[in-house]
Amino acid sequence: VVDQFDVLALQEIWKVGAPERTQHVIKEAEHHGFRHWFRGSCCQPFKGKLSDGMLLVLSRHPLYTPEELTYPTCTGGDCFATKGALAVRVSPFGDCACEFDLLDTHLQAEAEGAEVRNDQLRSLRHFLDGRSALVDGITTVLAGDLNIDALSEEYPYREGIVGHFHDFVDVLLMDQKPPV
Repeated sequence: VVDQFDVLALQEIWKVGAPERTQHVIKEAEHHGFRHWFRGSCCQPFKGKLSDGMLLVLSRHPLYTPEELTYPTCTGGDCFATKGALAVRVSPFGDCACEFDLLDTHLQAEAEGAEVRNDQLRSLRHFLDGRSALVDGITTVLAGDLNIDALSEEYPYREGIVGHFHDFVDVLLMDQKPPV
């Protein structure tokens, strides 16, 4: 299946007691033509982070300007991971006219974590603003595990994504007609 894609934004690439899993995924992806990759930093046990952020970007195309954000807010078990976002410039076919920025993120998991997710989206917006000199005029693709239930009041991100990302287009809703 991976042979159908040029860029993959992955989350939850981890396994308790098996930190080598990410390296295994990278090695296997290279066999499928994904020669470029960017992963989140390792765990930070002295800061109470016992797991890495579980994020990985794989690409057949060159990646530039990689940056990482670790969210400053969390709750529950998610506080033991360096959850955050990876940002990278993807250069399809090495052509700058085709470049886009990719944000791969993993937000707070618990259902009652809406306030924390909103804080994390605010941090993500601030992080993106810090990259503005790099992304001016470049399309930005937001991918990831947002942990927002489509049937909840959080969706469609009134306080979250739409509130922080004004030009946000939810591709899952593009085929739906607006309410009358």
